[in-house]
Amino acid sequence: HPDPPPEVHAVALQGLITLDGRLTEDIWRVAPAATDFRQSEPHEGEPATQRTEVRFAYDHDALYIGARMFDDHGAAGVRTRLVRRAGGGRGRRRRGAPGGPNRFA
Repeated sequence: HPDPPPEVHAVALQGLITLDGRLTEDIWRVAPAATDFRQSEPHEGEPATQRTEVRFAYDHDALYIGARMFDDHGAAGVRTRLVRRAGGGRGRRRRGAPGGPNRFA
């Protein structure tokens, strides 16, 4: 394959985050964003038509994924399907442990 596969870099989580979907903690500003996404529908393999940013953090217990998906039409263009989460809908706080850099390919 002439093009190398995309790489995603995760950063070590230090401090607390709240698992509430808001991405207000500093870690989400520090972690590099994966942005070069491709479509699966309607034109498989073509560049994505809407901007998406996904960031990764980790500690000794988990991999945390923060994603922001944008739409040219704002909230009116977003279609969602509600799904019940395991453990209820309340945010949880987690303390990160220091660790070395990690890379996921």
